Amino acid sequence: NASDANGAYFEATRLSFLITGHAYNGRCLVALSNLILYFMQSKETGAGTKSSIGQNNQSNDDGWLEKFRELAELKKREGGVQCPPRAEGNYDLTRWVKKQREQFLYMKKGKVSSMTKERVEMLKRIGFSWNIKETSDRMAWNDHYVNLVRFKTINGHCKVPQRFPENPCLARWVITQRRQYKRMMQGKRTIMTEERYQALENLGFTWDLIGNN
Repeated sequence: NASDANGAYFEATRLSFLITGHAYNGRCLVALSNLILYFMQSKETGAGTKSSIGQNNQSNDDGWLEKFRELAELKKREGGVQCPPRAEGNYDLTRWVKKQREQFLYMKKGKVSSMTKERVEMLKRIGFSWNIKETSDRMAWNDHYVNLVRFKTINGHCKVPQRFPENPCLARWVITQRRQYKRMMQGKRTIMTEERYQALENLGFTWDLIGNN
């Protein structure tokens, strides 16, 4: 139904940020939302079997261990694992490192997470840097972005009113994005990044309310 489809779309948007740090393009986002909708419907009808679930868990464990070994090898070569290895062009490992920090934060907050105590201990042994503040800030930005997607889906635009009782945090966040964009254009220090700018631009974000009235 429409409610499930909308829920799947919002979850796809959240997951695209969680996995890659930026929004998927429209086609990828639709494909991911369709996949999520399929699993939602399968769960309702009891379609999943214990055998398939066990196979998926094993596959996830194998994939995690493979990336862990890559990171351990990186430490041997570079002497540390304080930041994602962008310099080597290993973007899959970069995304994996970000995901471990995000999943660790979810676990700390008591939310559903793929992080386990065993994985935490393994990462600690190789000197993994959790960098919680940066991760928390990114997750908060992503959550606001998802709320903006929801606002646009309902209203057809991104012009959140300055006084918006339904979600005052979103109203303040939208104002902050415009201020940070202005600082970026002026070459000043800002939390606005090219990825964030592009994600908002793709959504049809209005940067200058005065010029669009």
